Order: sequence, then structure tokens, then C-alpha cells
Amino acid sequence: MTLALRALLQQHQVAGLGEHEGRVLDRLPVLNGLRPDLDRPLHVHDHADRVPVDLGRRLDHRQHQLLRVGHDRERRRLGRVAAAENQEGEKGGGPDPAGGLHGPQSYPHGKVAKGGPQDHVIRDPLRGRRSTPNPETRMKPKPGPYDALLALALAAGAVACPAAAQDSDWPKHGRDAAETRYSPLDQINTDNVERLEVAWNWEIPKTGARLETTPIVVDGVLYGTGALSFVFALDAVTGAEIWRWDPAIPTDENGGPRACCGDVNRGVALHGDKIIVGLLDGRLVALDRADGSVRWTTQTTVPGSDYTITGAPRVVGDAVVIGNGGAEYGVRGYVTAYDVETGAQLWRTYTVPGNPSDGFESEAMRAAADTWTGEWWIAGGGGTVWDAMAVDRDAELIYIGTGNGSPWNRDNRSPGGGDNLYLSAILALDPADGAIRWHYQTTPGDDWDYTATQPLMLLDLEIDGRDREVIVQAPKNGFFYVVDRISGELVSAEAFADDLTWATHVDPESGRPVETPEARYGMTGEPVYLAPGPSGAHNWPTMSWNPGAGLVYIPATNNNYYYEKLPTFDYQPGIWNTGTVRENTGQRPSRPGLNGPPNLLLAWDPAENREVWRVVAEGGHGGTVSTAGDLVFWGTGTRLAALDARTGEELWSAEVGREAGSPVTYAAGGRQYVSVAAGLTSGGGWPRVWTFALEGEQGDGAGLGDQEWTTAAPEEVGMSSEGLGAIAPAMQQLLDRDVTGGIMTLVARHGEIVHWDAQGWRVRSQDPLERDDIFRIYSMTKPVTSVAAMILVEEGRLSLDDELGSVIPDFADVQVYDDGATRAPSRPILIRDLLSHTSGLTYGFFGDSPVDSMYNRAMASLSMGAGNDLEKRVGTLASLPLIDDPGARWNYSFSTDVLGRVVEVASGRSLDTFFRERIFEPLGMEDTGFQVPADKVDRFAAMYRRTRDGLGPTSPPGDDPYTRPPTWLSGGGGLASTASDYLRFSQMLLNEGELDGVRLLEPETVALMTRNHLPKEMIPIMPGLADAGFGLGFAVPAGEGGGAYWWSGIANTYFWIDPREEIIAMAWTQLQPFGAAPLDRVLRPIVYEAIIDGN
Repeated sequence: MTLALRALLQQHQVAGLGEHEGRVLDRLPVLNGLRPDLDRPLHVHDHADRVPVDLGRRLDHRQHQLLRVGHDRERRRLGRVAAAENQEGEKGGGPDPAGGLHGPQSYPHGKVAKGGPQDHVIRDPLRGRRSTPNPETRMKPKPGPYDALLALALAAGAVACPAAAQDSDWPKHGRDAAETRYSPLDQINTDNVERLEVAWNWEIPKTGARLETTPIVVDGVLYGTGALSFVFALDAVTGAEIWRWDPAIPTDENGGPRACCGDVNRGVALHGDKIIVGLLDGRLVALDRADGSVRWTTQTTVPGSDYTITGAPRVVGDAVVIGNGGAEYGVRGYVTAYDVETGAQLWRTYTVPGNPSDGFESEAMRAAADTWTGEWWIAGGGGTVWDAMAVDRDAELIYIGTGNGSPWNRDNRSPGGGDNLYLSAILALDPADGAIRWHYQTTPGDDWDYTATQPLMLLDLEIDGRDREVIVQAPKNGFFYVVDRISGELVSAEAFADDLTWATHVDPESGRPVETPEARYGMTGEPVYLAPGPSGAHNWPTMSWNPGAGLVYIPATNNNYYYEKLPTFDYQPGIWNTGTVRENTGQRPSRPGLNGPPNLLLAWDPAENREVWRVVAEGGHGGTVSTAGDLVFWGTGTRLAALDARTGEELWSAEVGREAGSPVTYAAGGRQYVSVAAGLTSGGGWPRVWTFALEGEQGDGAGLGDQEWTTAAPEEVGMSSEGLGAIAPAMQQLLDRDVTGGIMTLVARHGEIVHWDAQGWRVRSQDPLERDDIFRIYSMTKPVTSVAAMILVEEGRLSLDDELGSVIPDFADVQVYDDGATRAPSRPILIRDLLSHTSGLTYGFFGDSPVDSMYNRAMASLSMGAGNDLEKRVGTLASLPLIDDPGARWNYSFSTDVLGRVVEVASGRSLDTFFRERIFEPLGMEDTGFQVPADKVDRFAAMYRRTRDGLGPTSPPGDDPYTRPPTWLSGGGGLASTASDYLRFSQMLLNEGELDGVRLLEPETVALMTRNHLPKEMIPIMPGLADAGFGLGFAVPAGEGGGAYWWSGIANTYFWIDPREEIIAMAWTQLQPFGAAPLDRVLRPIVYEAIIDGN
């Protein structure tokens, strides 16, 4: 169940639903093992003025039936998953997360882990040594004193989430707690990556300096951040916006926080039903996953101070941990843990000592103070934790990286020298109380802004014949560090930067860098160009790990900088306090050239601590993600590129308009996606989230466009071949009598087509009708528009009880015609009135009242003009009086056309775009649209009309209005389609909102749409239909006993769906006037008489 629908159902509980509705809620599946909070009202920020969504006064709840299309295949797949789960411990693997995306812990070249988790080792065929995946997959949890706190450390934000779902999702900042950014998904791989195409993109409405966010993807929802701590939630399959939350933080120029390096935000954390985000102004906020409403807020910094938060929080058990930035302005670094349920502070650990006269918070701070001199505390000291963290559950440690000193220059910060602990260091903390267990300082006595806040990663490697549990980092200073993550002992450190002049190497015995004589510019008094500069040899762009290749991928940089000590230093709050001369007065020597390219991607062997291959970037670059498909995705220039993980060969790329941030990959509905936010400063175009998937890939790998409907002998699904054999002769009789020119009939049961026939002519006496020919379906568009509206209802963008005038203001003052005059209606038109045709609107051509005449004249005048779009037509309708009070009478009308405009306003998309992105493409409806393209005109059926002289064509298909761009998008009758496309749409409805792993609607929503919404006094809706009521988009049985729901088009196209018998049937021709060929009256009795299984 979607998060949005849960919120909507919760709203019903608040509104006081009865016993039946309470039972429905009780039967809802829990979200990640948690019950929904039924006491919270729905609040969607960009629609705060809307009435809470009402899914109906009574929710019918039916048992969810098996997937009809390919249901036997799905049963077998589920059986395989269950078997895999039963054998998980034996095989050291897990269930297939999404219908064949990857096998149990499978890796490239068929190397599969042996034995249980403790023996989860993969032989590397390239090097003859062993490499292992991250500790999350390798080690068994062992009980310990902090086991309760750490129980969720490696599954934070996914309480009770199955392993398969976690494999498919991207639930944490680095995907796993070890921050490897490695995904076991391999549907996209080196063999097919060239088929990647855009699945969707979403324009980020708020931007600033750049985007550095890593999205989180869980349960089919993508959560990301933009500039100034803007948060958004998108449908991970379609890109549709679910909610947005804007904390409305002003920019620095407008009195907002002063951020040293841009108003960026690197992402959110997830825990249960909460999304947690750090804000630029120092607040930590928990948002409701379903609707983005605020659950709690805590101020982690002194308000108005120079602290900022740009990093992503990390969840460790029931705690959420966050650091901060601001060392350039003069602050004292710390990291804090808060209760994830309440926001209450649990512990705080400072990274540098404060004023000794105030006492020390811990022995670690007392010891650190011995490495400082002077009055360092006046300028704060620095050491902020603005990015890197990782968690080891077995070791019961959380690792953090600390930042530069404040000021940069040590001689102005600590005049007597010293290592200045714990600046530019990796710290291992006890997650229970934040105590420092060990530290490793990458840059002792930092003089150069060489932070150690760059991404950390936990790996298990075989090094020199020993299995080592290590933490690796490529910090700003240009060395790649491999450190024992249990003891803090240095294993190795080697230079990865081409340009590195501040130190020659790292001494393996002491673990300290061996500095060049000129490096300490403050001590020598001589300004100097050093490499790297303050931007570092590696900054925030994310590394990733590939266990099959045994490589870490580093977005590296080569640069240099002129370091010059400021002669005198006085700390000044509110401005940069680096202790260096930052302005170029023109006296500096020429900048030396670089030995290496400005930006590149390095493939690094961490076990041997050496480079394996490199690729030069086209301009700037972003982060990386690695997959079991032997791929590395990387932002290079304004492109997202896919490289062979073993060789670096570029296999695919796509232009994303601006420099890309940190990509992620996930699976939803059986389809693997790669997504990245592109919004760094260079490049053109507006910042967007770009998401890619294999062309037509869906479900278990069958292409959407190539999906073939399976057929079965009628007896296999409980029908008679002899009985269904009566369809063709019956239709042929109509053709022989010249009732129409061609007829297409289709019957499917239990997801199997048992009859599909095309008889007669597409173009009479010229081209026979074929099963894939395209028909004008006219009013069979109405169910499609109704589904579109209900998608928005589920997402909280609409309420069935919203007043139409609140969405389309032209209707706010609509009048009712009453005995020659007009008056105000008895109540406003509601969205539900449009869906049930009780709005008071009419069509005009079905009646002869004064209002009908007004409609006919108005529509005729519009038809004479060109370019009359939907908005203008709906505006004209709003200017006409209603024929009835809203809710007073069922009247077939332009209601669904107005509903189409409502979809446009609520979604921000044109109707055709919304249909394509949210319905047609997800369902694989390739031939459905408002226009028949030129290359498909030879499949477009001719329209015929019954006249006194007999049957004749109205116009050749090639000269039909459908072959030209539409003058307006009619949600009530504008689509053309094929039988196979409409069968997919119908099967989705029969499957209670889902098809081939793609869910458009929840079962409760489909049940609501397909039950009667009319009171007895409005029935029958039409003469001769005594048992027909109307739902939300369909004619439905009037009683409570259930049955088929149906509708038709004015060209005599008919369909019906029978949930009880699991039957879909269609009978289509192209003939006017409506009723001249009542094909359904011929087909229905034949179909039901052919049922032989008694279902």
C-alpha cells in the first residue's frame, strides 16, 4: 500500500469512520512492521488548503486476487522466493528481490559465496587473491551490551523490512551501513546497459549553489533534498511528486545562515515512518514519510550561530546521529545523537577540546587539550563533522570523519604547534554513549584545510595473507588510507593524487605523513604553492566499492593553492577566519602547472593500495555507484556515464544538463532504475532528478513493448470452446447484414486470452481488419481519466470532497438554471460529482432544454476556432448554467472533460503527458493516445455511418481528425487505442490496480471506483438499464451483490470487466450513430453461457 493512501485512510479514521471502516484499517498490511499512526491528520504542504481526502463513506474490501496475467508464473516465482528464504542460512544468500534481478549473493563471472555468512568470501579471478563484501553481508550479529541499540544499525529506516526489499531499495545514505554504495542488482549490466533510456525526470523547484544529495529509495518512494534543506518525495517508478517540504530558510543575503561552501544538503535518513533531515540553520527535523508533515524538531546548534548542517543524518538503532559544519567561521566541532522517536538528545561528543577553565566533557578531551597551545578555544578550534560516517554492527562502533582547524593555519590557532586532536581524523565512537574508542589522525596539526570528512567505507579484505576488517578513506590530503577498524592501526597509506607536494609519503611505522620542508608555511614564514589545495584531492563526491572487481572508485581531483600565513590574526565572528591571506594582491608567483588532470575517476585496489585504471572527467565530476552488473555509474561533466567496473571502458552515457551529484540504483516493480540529481554549478538547464531504466524492461525481464498476452484453451480457464465458438458466426451475421464494416471481439479469463478475433474490414473492400488495428474509443476514455484522478487522490493532491471551484476558480461562482432564471446551486460541485456524473453539467446534444441549447451553441462556436485548448473549453463550460443542482441527478455530461482539466491543475502536467507518464508507459500501452501517428495510420480503422442509403465511410483514415494534433484534450472522449492496450488497462483494474508488478491504484481504491455511488432515486441511469448504477468512472451494478462494471464509446466500442468471474470482454466496431450495432448485447450471453466451471 502506498504511503499516501495510508495517510488518506488514517484521515478517515480521524474523521470518525464506522465499525466497517475500522475493520478495513485493521486488515491493512503494516508499513515496515509498524502500525500507521492513526491520530495524525493528513497534511500535504503544497496543497495545505485542500479538504482531507475522502475515499468514500464506505470502503469495500475484497481479498486481493492473484495476478491474472501470467499468474502461474508469478506463483512459481513466489515459490522460488519462499524456497530461497528457507535455505538462506544454508546458501549464504537471500531471496530474489524483484523477480530475477539477481540471485542469492551472486557476483560477476558466476562467483557465488560459499557456506554461511561467516564464509562469505569471493575468489577474485583477476588477481588470484580474495576479496569479500562489506561486513553487513559477511558477519553474523553477535549479542553484546549495546545490541538493543544497534539492532537496526544495518537496517536503519527499514524496520522489519525483508532482505529482498532491502536489496531492491537504497535505504541508507551509502545504501548499507558500511557506506559501500554497492548494489547487488544486476538487471542492468555490461551486456545491456547501452539500452538505458530516460524513465522519468523531475524538475527540482528550488535550487541554490548546487545539488549534492544522495536520494534514499524505500518501498517505491524516492526521498531527496535540494538547496536550503528543501525535501521532496517522488514515486520511484513514475517520478510523480508525492509531497514536498520547504523549511523556508532564507539565503545568506537575506539574513539566513552563513554557509562556508554553499547552501547544499546531502540527503536524509529513514527510520520506520519518519524521514529525518538536517537543516542549514542547525535544526534536525523528523518528517512523516507519508505526507511530509513535521513529527518533531530539535535545534542542534545555538540559534543564530555560525554552525550549519549540510550532511545527511545516520540512524543507528533508535538514535539518529548528526554533525555540523562552520569551521571557517570559527566553531567547535561536535557530533550528537538524538532519540529517533522524540528528538531528545542522547549524547554529544566534541571533537576538539574547549576552554580548560570550563572543565572537560571527557578524558578524551582532557588528553586532546595536551596537543593544543595558546587560546585555541576563542576561534572554536574547528573539527566539524560535516559529512562522513559509517557503522559496524559487530564491532559496536560508529565511525566519523572530522574537519579542518579553525583557523586553518596552525600557527594562528595553536602557536606552539601540536597535533591538535582530533582535527582531520577518523574517530571510532561507542554508539551507546559517544565515547571515543580510538582515533587515527590523517593530517596531524592540519595547516591546509585537509579535512577527513570525505566518505568512509568499511571493507573486509585479505591483505598479505590475513583477513582484515578495515575502514578506508581517500581524504583531502591525497593519500588513500586503509586502517584496521577494530584497533585504529594503520594498515597502509599510499598517494592517489597526481599532484601531492605537501608530504612525500606516510610512514608505515608511525602512521604519520612525512612532510616536505616547505609545507609548514606558517613556521617557515614563506608562502608556497602546495598540492592539493583546500578543495582537496577528493572532496564530497562519493566513492563506491565493487566486491567482484575488488575495486574502490574514487572521484579524484588535482589542484594546488597558494598558502600564506596572515601576519596578525584576530578572530572575528561572522566572517571566514582561516588565518591565511586569501586575496591575491597580484604579488603571487605564477601558479605551477598540474601533473594530472583536474578531475578524474580512479579505480583503486584497496588490498594492494594501488591504482588499477583511470578515466579523465569532462569538466567537473560527481559521485559514483557500483552494481553487481559489473558497472560503475559516475557523473562526468554534464553527463551520467556507465563504465565497465573492471576496465573503465565507457559503455553508455546520457546528458543531464548540469553536473551530476551522487547516483543511486534501486528496483521497483521488477525493474531496475538508476537515478541522480543533476544540479551542480556548471552546465545548463534547470536542476532535475534524472532516472533511467532499460528500454521496455519490466517485471521478470520481459520488455513492456514486447509483452505478449498468453492464450489458453478455453477449457483451461473453465470455459467452453464450443460455446465461445458461437462468437464469430454471430458477428459475421452483423457484417453480412451490412450493420457495420468490421468487428473486433476479445474475451480473457484468469489473465488468459480465450478468444480474440478480427472480422470484416479496416477499410471496406480494401484492407481487412486485424487485431492490432487502432480504434477511436471515445467515451471509453472516461475510465482512463477517472483512474488518473484517483491516482492523484491516493497521492493526496486531490480530495473527492474538494470543491471544484477550489481547483478551477472559474467554477466558484457557477449558477443553476431554474425556470428561466439562474441562481446559486444548493451546494458546490465536488470532485466526486465529476466522477459520478452528478455535477449538474450536461452534454447538450442528448436533450432539448434551454440549457442544452446553450451548451450546443457554445460548443459549436468553440469548434469553429483553432487552438481551443482544454483550459479554455472548461472555462466556457464554467460560464454556462448547470442543468441541475450538484448531486441532484445523474446526467451524462462534460463532467469527465472537466475532470481532465482537474488532473492537469492538480498534477502540473498536461493531460496527455500525465496519461503517458502515469498510465500508458507504466502499463505498456504503446498505441493509445490523443493522436494516431503517421507511422500507424495504416492500422487506423475507418469510421462508418448508417444512413438511409446503407453503410458508408465518413472519411478515409488518413484524413481523419485523429491523424492531426488535437485542438483540445478531451478526457471524456478523445483517445484512440487498440484492443491489446485496453486489455492491459482493464486487466490492471481486474487485478485491483496492478499489472505485471506495476501498481497504479490500491485495491481499496479500485473497489471504491467500481461500486455504486448513486442513491436509489437516481437509478436507472438510462432507460432499459434497470439494474445499472454508476461508480467513479463506470456503470456498475446497482445492488450490493457485485457483478460486472462497464462502459462504451459512441462509435459502438464496448467493454466490461467481471471481477467475480475474472472475465474481461470487448466488442468493438467503428460505426455511428451509437446503438446502431449493439455488439455487447450479442456478445454477453454467448460469453456467460460458455462458462462451465461454475465459478
